Amino acid sequence: MKKLRLALAVLLLLSTVATVQAVTGKSVYSWLLEGSANTLKTCADLDDVYADPGTTWVEYKFDANPSDGAGGCQAGGGDGTIAVTFSNCTSGGFDWSSTIGVDAVVVKDGVDGANFYVYDGLSSPADGTVGTLPVGPVSPGVWRDSEEMSDTNLTTPNDGAKGTSHVSFCYDVEEDVPSIAIEKSTNGEDADNPTGPVIPVGDPVAWTYHVQNTGNVALTNVTVTDDQGVAVSCPKTTLAVGESMTCTANGTAAAGQYANLGTATGEYNGTTVSDEDPSHYFGEKPTAIAMPGSSFNAEASAGRVTLTWETGTEIDNAGFNLYRAMLKDGPYTQINEALIAAEGEAVSGASYSFVDALDYGTYYYKLEDVDLYGMSTLHGPVKVTVARPLRRPLYRPALPEF
Repeated sequence: MKKLRLALAVLLLLSTVATVQAVTGKSVYSWLLEGSANTLKTCADLDDVYADPGTTWVEYKFDANPSDGAGGCQAGGGDGTIAVTFSNCTSGGFDWSSTIGVDAVVVKDGVDGANFYVYDGLSSPADGTVGTLPVGPVSPGVWRDSEEMSDTNLTTPNDGAKGTSHVSFCYDVEEDVPSIAIEKSTNGEDADNPTGPVIPVGDPVAWTYHVQNTGNVALTNVTVTDDQGVAVSCPKTTLAVGESMTCTANGTAAAGQYANLGTATGEYNGTTVSDEDPSHYFGEKPTAIAMPGSSFNAEASAGRVTLTWETGTEIDNAGFNLYRAMLKDGPYTQINEALIAAEGEAVSGASYSFVDALDYGTYYYKLEDVDLYGMSTLHGPVKVTVARPLRRPLYRPALPEF
């Protein structure tokens, strides 16, 4: 439903205002904008004048004379979207009903002009003039915004002697906008960035794909796929406007950093829409490296962090990588350009250090050891805060002489 706004351009054209109460029991009123200034007015005049820019107005017109013939009414019809019927037609007016909400009705007699009824949900202003109507919200959070599916005793533009030549029923149509969204999780974590959850190699991995229709039309042929060949199961293939569903997939954790991409697609009237979301996990397989408890440490000094770690034994160890993040859960970025080569022995191990130069702030670090076969293990994270450097005062008072 569009927000109806009475613009100044129309206000200057109109001189006579009255109100016609809608169906009995409703508190909705319609503005009756009458007079020769409305001659040739159509529903198109609502766009950008009574409503938000971009509104699509469709005019559903009856070339009818409700005041003619026995009973005074001719049969209504439909245009595939709206169907309107007349009733209780007299020389002075008629009742109408519609299958969808109507924003305005234009009643013309072909001689004296037109009556323009805009359903705005407000009663008439106290002094009966158009100029007192606000442009924009009537009050905070309240807009001139209403539609009607029926009304009673709409009158002809004059005294009813000439009858009604035709009636236009104006309704707005939003543009069809199909849209879909997907949110993928790994073992319950929204792991858009590496490393994601750390899962022991061989343990089960559960992926969930939350899919929602975020457009304003229903979607068909809704599917979810995974770029790593994971078989995804969904409960349905259609989604109504705003509807969502959860699809699932399962696997077994492989060693190292893993990434896969979930893609949701849907169709509407020959148009395909899609969205994608990545997810990650780190498959941890213990390497043949023994690290004494609390052997991975970080110590801050002015503008840098010194990372140290110690191994007790190293078997088939290739080396180490270091990762840094601003948050404990990441994302983490590797800070060493090349693998830090292993130096330990099978019976003795070794001690290591690495200096990370950076600005003040709080940081988290992880240590990864990698063996000769590509298997790796993550350690940490450890937290460290680099304090803001102290500055000497610019003013240094002179000391008294003794």
